[in-house]
Amino acid sequence: MRLCVKKGFITLHLLRTTTLVLAIAGILYGVLWALVATGLRDLSLTWINDQRGLGWAIAHDAPLIHGFPRWPKVAMTNVSVSAPETIGMWTWRIEALQLIPNNLNLTGLTINAPGRHTFHWLTSMGEIWTLQTLKTTLGIDLDIDGRWRNAMLTMENAELSDPLNRPLTGVARLDARLAVSKTDVPNGSFGEQAFVRFSGSADDFRVAITLGPFANLVRTARFDADLVGPIQAGRIPEALDAWRRGGGTVEVKRLFLDWPPLIVDADGTLALDNRLQPIGAFSTRITGLKEILATMHSRGIIDSVQASSAQIILGLMANTAQDGEPELSVPVSIQNQHLSIGPLDLIPVPELRWK
Repeated sequence: MRLCVKKGFITLHLLRTTTLVLAIAGILYGVLWALVATGLRDLSLTWINDQRGLGWAIAHDAPLIHGFPRWPKVAMTNVSVSAPETIGMWTWRIEALQLIPNNLNLTGLTINAPGRHTFHWLTSMGEIWTLQTLKTTLGIDLDIDGRWRNAMLTMENAELSDPLNRPLTGVARLDARLAVSKTDVPNGSFGEQAFVRFSGSADDFRVAITLGPFANLVRTARFDADLVGPIQAGRIPEALDAWRRGGGTVEVKRLFLDWPPLIVDADGTLALDNRLQPIGAFSTRITGLKEILATMHSRGIIDSVQASSAQIILGLMANTAQDGEPELSVPVSIQNQHLSIGPLDLIPVPELRWK
């Protein structure tokens, strides 16, 4: 009898102890969750106020914290962001977004912003462009001073429409990654330090209009590049000129484009000349040129002499790919607003007018 009472007492004691431990753990977790959630809200509001001090106009409804007992989330509605005049005077609006911390020290954030995005360019007669996405996710890593180190953007089933609500482009999936290094420049020389590393890809990118000999669908696009030299804040022409004079370049690690009938796989370097026009040199592997040249000639983009010269050069320099299509390994250059493939000056490059 005594043994049964003793066992019952031990069981009751263990039950009470376990309940007490679980209650304390629950309280501690609740306090920790509240601290993280409040820190995330305060960090978000502090960052927003810092941007306002730099000339950005940011408006939103009062942020709401939810998600317990899972990771806390800060929900914001009726969000509007307007850029200062120095970078274009545009406005972005979205009905709702969520901020989710990736870690306890709040140096990593994930922003979910699905649905309708509107972009209003004040320098374009007040036109409103609309971006509709099924899913938009932006991941951000910050340093201890709140500056961006890395960013990741993913969009699914995105479509861009013009001010008349006509669809212009769409993409099934877009992925982009950006890594930012410190911008301390010793002795005003950039050297070979990569200040921004970019990697991006797009699948099934659609265009609403026919561009030259190309199809309306880009099957796959890949772009990996390093920006050598930071572009400082300020008016775009002055900022780009300072970047150019400091030796700024874009080192393209890989550019892959499957845009029927053309397939391009290239790497090279881009820069700006003293008129802020693009110059560059690439090592390029190209297939589909034969069909493109024929279409360009039939549409009057190149004349008969250029078409014949290009066909001869293609026949002499091209190898035969596995599918029997001529594959051309040739340098491609941009100089003095002309695009050249090997020794052939192919087409003019439109002038870029920076504002």
